[in-house]
Amino acid sequence: MTNSFTQASDLAFSFSGFSRLLAALLWRMGMLAIVAVLMFPELVLAQTPAVYSLYVPKTWKLGAEPLPLRIQIDAGRVTQPTVTVNWQLDDSTPQRRTLNRTDLGQPSDPDPALTELGSNLNITSTGQHTFRLWFSDEDGAVTLGDTLAVSILALEHDFERRILLEEFTGTWCGWCPSGMEVVYDLAEAYPGRIVPVLIHNRDPMAFEEGDLLTSLANLSGFPSAQIDRTTFPGIVVAPAIFRDIWAAATEAQLRAASRASLAAEVAYNDTTREITVDLSSTFLTDFTGMPRFGLHLLEDSMSFSGAGWDQANYTNTHAGSRWFGQGNPIRNFVHRHVLRAIPGGVRGISGVIPQEVEKGQTFTHRITFARPRGTRLRQLSVVAYIYNESGSNKLKEIFQTVEVPVVERTGVSRNPQATTIFEAALMPNPARHQAELHFRLQTGQAARWTLFDVQGRELRQVDLGTLPAGPHRLPLDVSELPAGLYFVALTAGTHTHIERLLVD
Repeated sequence: MTNSFTQASDLAFSFSGFSRLLAALLWRMGMLAIVAVLMFPELVLAQTPAVYSLYVPKTWKLGAEPLPLRIQIDAGRVTQPTVTVNWQLDDSTPQRRTLNRTDLGQPSDPDPALTELGSNLNITSTGQHTFRLWFSDEDGAVTLGDTLAVSILALEHDFERRILLEEFTGTWCGWCPSGMEVVYDLAEAYPGRIVPVLIHNRDPMAFEEGDLLTSLANLSGFPSAQIDRTTFPGIVVAPAIFRDIWAAATEAQLRAASRASLAAEVAYNDTTREITVDLSSTFLTDFTGMPRFGLHLLEDSMSFSGAGWDQANYTNTHAGSRWFGQGNPIRNFVHRHVLRAIPGGVRGISGVIPQEVEKGQTFTHRITFARPRGTRLRQLSVVAYIYNESGSNKLKEIFQTVEVPVVERTGVSRNPQATTIFEAALMPNPARHQAELHFRLQTGQAARWTLFDVQGRELRQVDLGTLPAGPHRLPLDVSELPAGLYFVALTAGTHTHIERLLVD
């Protein structure tokens, strides 16, 4: 028995180079497991579990909350009843957890099950850090395969990171309402920090540049989403992921530091129908790559009836869904955060920021573009972002995102990072009986809020007196309002922030 085991081990070792080449050639054809079993049964013992995705960010904002460690393991590479995962931050004491093979999902799953490791990642000092993850026997004595090493840059800054969530959807897609539900849940859980963009395909809201953005995302199906266009460490090379992973990816990115700040000011010329955006960014660290400004123009709350507009809804019979019992399809569905144009192009605005950037450098840019025909001014907003436009998906990364409404109002602050009012959001939204206005004031200010309808008529105004600096929550009774779109303007001092409110 001992001799047989030794011979098997020697055979596995001698064939290791050939097996890797064979794996590379056959993996994409879905034949690796079959060939390994039929031709080289000894090699199955030598297979290494593969990390499908490890949900940790590429940067870390000092002071961020500890991040629960989550991982996807390719179940098709696990041949034993258990697999032991080890991890370590820098030179700290390694930790490990043994997982049951049955908890990892089926080998045929296109998106492996998300597994909690039962530990948190927390970085408490600035600079470069290394997080390592590897597989071993249960005692940790024998390492199986290579170690996945992740470099994480920890930075310190005093502004909030905002996450760009680009969802790929379509009115024909019956599961897309469940994707929208994930987006709304995340926006409510992290008010003011999630910037949703819905990119429609093969329906009346689709357009050529949106289709190109979809093709660059390497989708495996609908609905899919890009979270800050970031790929996470592992074997996955496409930034687009399925909806059951959006929350884990978003929570990781919420801990990420911004490599650069971003401010955007928006002005609209009613005579020429042109929108002008002034962008400014200061880098917080040296950077080498293809840093660029990017822009999206969104239109909110689009609702029409007829062919192509009604939303297919497979959640119609799913109790607990936001769209339970609303029909399949849903007539007069309200489509939110709809991408309508990509000013500056799908690959961003080139020629503004050089490939080599030093810490502290500031870059500015002004872009003017025509407001698309058929869009409604009060429902338009500009989403600006600064990112690395790399030829490799693994190097793409959005550094910071801001959203600014395209609305001409005296006193409206156009710079979300220089305003008195921070992190403003209405929840829930849509609302049926009551909503809450959440916001934070940088300094104590006299404040009031005003409710407008879509024609700009003032319906209600409440004087709040002088509010102290810090977070606030204000109840808004909407029970007597007819269903439709409204605007809530919060004014503090000389600054006004406008939120859209949809009443069911």
